Amino acid sequence: MGDMRQVYETIIYEMDIKTRRCRPIVFRDGSKQLDSIRINSYLTLPYKNGLLVFNAKYGLFEIKNGSLFADLVLPIKKNFSRIVLKEDRFLFLRNFDRNGSLPPNFTFENINGKWIKIPHPLDSLEWKVMLYNKKDQTHWVGLRYELIHFDKNFRIIKTYNLEDWYNGSIINMQIDNGGNLWFINDLQQIVRLDITTGIFTAMSEIDGYQKQYFDWVSPGAIDISGNLYFGGRDLIKESGGLDRIDPERYSSDITSFVYLHSLSINKKPFPLAIGVNFLEDLSLRYNQNNVSIETGIIDYYSMGKGYIRYKLEGTAKNEDWQFATAYNTIRYEGLPQGSYRLIMQASNSSNEFNSPQKILTFTISPAFWSTWWFRIPVGICLVVLFYGLIRWRLHQKFRRQLEHWENDKQLAELQQQKTKLEMQALRAQMNPHFIFNSLNSINMFILENNRLAASEYLSKFSKLIRLILQNSEEVLIPLGRELEALQLYLELESLRFDNKFEYKITLADELDTTILKVPPLIIQPYAENSIWHGLMHKKEKGHLEIEVYADNQTLFYKITDDGIGRKKTAELKAGSTSIHKSMGMRITTDRLAMLNQQNKTSITITDLVLPDGSPGGTEVLIKIPEHHD
Repeated sequence: MGDMRQVYETIIYEMDIKTRRCRPIVFRDGSKQLDSIRINSYLTLPYKNGLLVFNAKYGLFEIKNGSLFADLVLPIKKNFSRIVLKEDRFLFLRNFDRNGSLPPNFTFENINGKWIKIPHPLDSLEWKVMLYNKKDQTHWVGLRYELIHFDKNFRIIKTYNLEDWYNGSIINMQIDNGGNLWFINDLQQIVRLDITTGIFTAMSEIDGYQKQYFDWVSPGAIDISGNLYFGGRDLIKESGGLDRIDPERYSSDITSFVYLHSLSINKKPFPLAIGVNFLEDLSLRYNQNNVSIETGIIDYYSMGKGYIRYKLEGTAKNEDWQFATAYNTIRYEGLPQGSYRLIMQASNSSNEFNSPQKILTFTISPAFWSTWWFRIPVGICLVVLFYGLIRWRLHQKFRRQLEHWENDKQLAELQQQKTKLEMQALRAQMNPHFIFNSLNSINMFILENNRLAASEYLSKFSKLIRLILQNSEEVLIPLGRELEALQLYLELESLRFDNKFEYKITLADELDTTILKVPPLIIQPYAENSIWHGLMHKKEKGHLEIEVYADNQTLFYKITDDGIGRKKTAELKAGSTSIHKSMGMRITTDRLAMLNQQNKTSITITDLVLPDGSPGGTEVLIKIPEHHD
């Protein structure tokens, strides 16, 4: 091959295509003609229908279209190993010395026809090669161990390194018409990067590639048909060649499929009624949980060069994609019970996984002792056994206690029965008293020929009688039933007295009327007394308010009216021949007195006085202990 300088340096000529006549280009600095200059082909760039040529001794020269002169436009005496031009405006120079590439690099911008040095992020990077993609205005920059994709403002889009299967230093790179990156590197490879999937694919002999030597001056180009070219040479063997690549052959068409070769369970072939490749669903027992599947790829184009990826999804296991060669054995050991989906997919010759997914669904049934139909009966038996043991021990304990407490209990039961009988006798006195008053009301409506009122009154009266009879059978009743009977009574009295008074029942929010137990018919006699002796003698409409609340394990009934007061009532009784005797209040007082023998109860009656000193009504406060169900 001759002198090494002839390989990397040469004299530049202009050739007339028609006549094949060549004339040398004259280099000059202004009007001064320079001696014959040799230039490096990799430091020469097309520029505005002309050329930019760099020489380490003088600097950057420009050869304009149709000119035989190369004029010095940027004096800079320095060695550079790469020059890259972007949009005929920005010039990137990669620094170089005998010990390797050492930043800082240089960046220039053409402003009004002059190249001005500007700061740039690439100045501090030890980049090897750079390519500007005019279509998307992005930059590809190759470093020793990284490939970086920048946007038009040199913000990083993506970085590729050894973890992405990027290795070797890039010597030259080109962009195909599909936007994918092709490059040659110092590992003597031609590599394709699919920018969509991020997969690197190195060409092999199957693709027609014959390995050759690439060095730092190896050229690259693309023609109008989209074919790519990379040149290589071996100076020692004095050989070389030009690789042409048709990128369309490496498109994303579906060309490969996964097939299943064999299936083993617990390291033994699994018998099937159909071919294993047609298997879609599989049912296994709980101890058949070691699965091995041999796979392969059907792809005549790549001839076994592709890869498969697979992942297992299921109730007990979810994994990311695993990658393997075309012919591989997929193994899973000790799988727990559950349902699984094994998803497999083959790549094409460009290592793109665009083929149809092959899915094998299988279920590993649980052992019988792990099933719900076994665990539930066993659990019930254990609960029953434990419950029986607890009951037996409690029974033994209570039996011993009852032997010691028998005498005291018998005495307490006799006293309780005596009290219960006395209470029932008092309620029996009270119920006829209330029924008598209610029947008088119904009789009055009938005499007045007020059928509608009599019917309404009679309906509510019958419901109230039923509640009274029901409540009379019990010592304690739910507070809700007591208030329901009180509500019916007040409605009957309001109807009977033509709505001459208004009433309101207020219940504290924290009280649960279903579990709180009270003696029956405690409030009603005092509400009756307020109506008959306090409110009925008022000229204007009266008001009756009943509050129920609790404090410190004590239940409070507060009955308040704005009637004429006890003093005025006494005066009216003294001058009346017909006196209404409140037997219900006397009976209730006796009942509370009897309850007080066992629990703390009290009744407080307060005469209310208005600001002007006149009577303002009566307030009755009844306190009884709380009883819960």
